Amino acid sequence: MGIVDLESHRRHRLTISHIDDYSYQAGQPVSLKTDMDPEEMAQILAPLIIQQHNCRPRDQSFLVFLPGKKEVHVLADHLCNKPNLTVQRIYGGQALGAQEGMLHRVGRGSNRLVILATDVVESSVTIPSVDLVFDTCQQRRRRWNPQHRESPLTRQLVSKDEALQRAGRTARVRPGEVLRLVSRQEFDLLQQHAEPEVRHQPLDSLVVTVFGFRGISMSPQEFLHSLPEAPNQIRLDCAVARLEELGALAMEGGSLRPTPLGRLLEQLPLDPEAGQLVVNGLRYNALEECCILAAIVQLGSPLETPPVDDSSWTIQMALDFWQVQQVCCGGAPPSDLLAAAGAVRAWQNQLQSRGEDWAAEMGPEWCAAHFLCLERLQAIDEVAGQVHEVLEKLGYNAGRGLHAREGRLRAWKRRRYSRVNKGGNPEHSRINGGDPARTFRTLLGYGDAIQERLLQWCIAASYVHGAISLRGSSCTEEVRFVPRQGQRLQVEGFLRSHGFQVTSSRSERSNEVIVTFASKEEACRALQVAALGTNGSFPFKRAEANSWGRQRRLQVQLRGSAPGNCTLVAQSMSEPQVQDGAEVITACALPVKTSKGFFYLCSKNTVVPCGLLPVAIMATYFKQELAQGSSPGRFILKARFLSKWEHFDLRVADASAFADISIIRDNMDKEFAPGVAAGARPRIVNERSDAVLRLMDRLCTGGPPLQTIAPQSSFGLLRNALAPLDLSGIFEGF
Repeated sequence: MGIVDLESHRRHRLTISHIDDYSYQAGQPVSLKTDMDPEEMAQILAPLIIQQHNCRPRDQSFLVFLPGKKEVHVLADHLCNKPNLTVQRIYGGQALGAQEGMLHRVGRGSNRLVILATDVVESSVTIPSVDLVFDTCQQRRRRWNPQHRESPLTRQLVSKDEALQRAGRTARVRPGEVLRLVSRQEFDLLQQHAEPEVRHQPLDSLVVTVFGFRGISMSPQEFLHSLPEAPNQIRLDCAVARLEELGALAMEGGSLRPTPLGRLLEQLPLDPEAGQLVVNGLRYNALEECCILAAIVQLGSPLETPPVDDSSWTIQMALDFWQVQQVCCGGAPPSDLLAAAGAVRAWQNQLQSRGEDWAAEMGPEWCAAHFLCLERLQAIDEVAGQVHEVLEKLGYNAGRGLHAREGRLRAWKRRRYSRVNKGGNPEHSRINGGDPARTFRTLLGYGDAIQERLLQWCIAASYVHGAISLRGSSCTEEVRFVPRQGQRLQVEGFLRSHGFQVTSSRSERSNEVIVTFASKEEACRALQVAALGTNGSFPFKRAEANSWGRQRRLQVQLRGSAPGNCTLVAQSMSEPQVQDGAEVITACALPVKTSKGFFYLCSKNTVVPCGLLPVAIMATYFKQELAQGSSPGRFILKARFLSKWEHFDLRVADASAFADISIIRDNMDKEFAPGVAAGARPRIVNERSDAVLRLMDRLCTGGPPLQTIAPQSSFGLLRNALAPLDLSGIFEGF
């Protein structure tokens, strides 16, 4: 049977044009380039969309393919106040139910529906009838860069196959058109097929699996090189180095093999670093919470704002969401992960108190009214349950509430709420005028400071590579607002009317408005609320911190990474900082390459006490050594990150901390060593957890016990200062 050309069997006519077939903006066709910034792209696209809007029947809908989330938001700002247009934004990171719910909306009254989307709607999301597709022929993909030894997110042109897939979004139920925003000549130069993602995605999970193969006649490296799409050797070396530093690979019989820890990580339904959170939950008596954190790292936060283009999204709702985040985080320093975990606990407590019948009937509406994504809550619970099952199967009694809760949730999870599965999540609204933050506060009660400090330690020990030290990083009392057209004078009054403590404001020649708030904390709140998203109900498009004089931001790059600054995502609770110095652990550092340079975009961030990094390295990290410093009371800590050695010149401020560091290090995973009685295991874990809490108490109340002086380049090794971690007894039962 031959290959069937589906395109030749279309029921409805599909017309494809290119930008050189069109003339607009003084008659000059403009082809979009991959080095255009989002504003420049929007200035080209918006007039073209308006031109087509003015000359087509209103019942026709438009779909615009854009390379990324930022381009979606910037173009939406240009279109949101145009008459007779309803704009919807779809991009990665949104729950599937929310995406489909927005895509199935129709224009309000006589309005035309314009969907601004990234490539997530190419195939994975069902979309309604579309009459005209604008295809920028661009996308963002991770692409291996040997210079940086990373796979940064890079803006690039699509393949011809991908362009054909995008064209298939129209002409399904009636004739449709596609306008490709490149010239015919440029389109002809596109490659035919997309590159396999295995050439560019991280290899950690693949490597730990292949290195665990037994009984094959070739080495793991030879096996990987024999694959049809063999990974690049440098990428393979980076993955191996990272797994060695995690303690997942070690030399055995003259070759690298997974350690017992590596074999455990291989069986968990998680990436290796997320799996480290589970391991640290075992080590420090915080398993249930760390299972939830690991699932959140893998799947994303259940806290979700309604669509920005929804009429219900106002600054009051943004303030409500901000307050919910603060409540879910408890009394801990800002943490995206701990806030998300708090939201999961609140839902679990609500479910326990109301029961399965309530969950089936009112669960979707309750979640929507409290900024929760039910679909993601279910997925997080599924993954946490799978982790629990793996641990129990391997001989560790990991019940601690997870197993019992799984049975309790099973019934309502099976009932597949029709209102969620048929048309996405319900509208976000307040139930009976309730206050979401107050509800969360009632469900969560007072924060558990001891548990929060244990979880901070677990996050830091799992993501040492993601430690970022910020100096001179605090925001000022001033915030720079970019007003919407004709609304510059409304910005200050708008903020005052919604409870912000504003001291004064002034206008710049650039038409921006500089607002001075009563405190840094108030400026920080305004920035975080604005970062949640704005629409036409806000008199400004966006806001950013304003700095002056010598105030600047000094950042230490990620451990062992390519040279590049770290940028915390604007929606993170840890951005901006109020204090001048901060240490942030990022669980997701995405390398990004643009025409302006290379940087890391950091999300899922947690602010930790200053001075935690060297303590965590000494107590838990596998690839580290200690050396005598240049004077008494000083020493040098050497740690390997992605095959690069970093040196910390440290001064001892509290020598008693070494005793607790030794307790943690010397007893690491000894509860699983051969010959250790089952009854002795809780005592070992409790001793280790108590040592962690004493160290965290010192860091939070008395300052760092080890103070960083300056980076060093070389040192003489002081042998036996700290015993190396013994891998032989780790998780032998696994």
